Amino acid sequence: GIWNLNNGNATFSQGILTGAAAGIDTVSYTISNFCGSDTAVSYINIEPLPQMPSIIQNESTISVPGGYSSYQWLLNGTNIPDAVTDTYLVTITGLYSVMVKNSFGCSVTSAQLLCTGCTVDDIKIYPNPSESTVYIKWCKKLNIRLLCSDGKEIEIMDNVNQIDLGGLPNGVYLLNIFDMNGNKIKTKQIVKTLNP
Repeated sequence: GIWNLNNGNATFSQGILTGAAAGIDTVSYTISNFCGSDTAVSYINIEPLPQMPSIIQNESTISVPGGYSSYQWLLNGTNIPDAVTDTYLVTITGLYSVMVKNSFGCSVTSAQLLCTGCTVDDIKIYPNPSESTVYIKWCKKLNIRLLCSDGKEIEIMDNVNQIDLGGLPNGVYLLNIFDMNGNKIKTKQIVKTLNP
């Protein structure tokens, strides 16, 4: 037999009808033999897909707008068990996305977002050595203390993500990193190099 779609709101391939756009389409199937031909007609309503959500990251929390019927977060393309709300707390580094459904049961999956985890091992300090600015990247706010190699404190900075070594003599320094509650979580040796 021969399949026909009239309005372009759906496609048909290898026996599978797939919605292409929201709206009504007319599907017909015509079969012919030595007795003549006959056509069966059906009207289908293609429901709209939900709007693709954009993931927003705020420190270790990722979220999408509310208003969808259901949510399922994915890590590296695999469902995260019980991660079925509009927010998710990132604990490990990976590519995060979320599949949402609307009231019609239609689903769409967001683009992936690379998120770093929130363990101490995920703290990135670079470049090291450095001639001036050293960046501290993590999913939470940090307080830092800069010390000489003999332990003398040079500078205290709260809620920062970088430090400028430009005005310091060349040498080796210690960077003590604290969380916002004052708990020391990491010590890193950094090197101030010669200016060119």
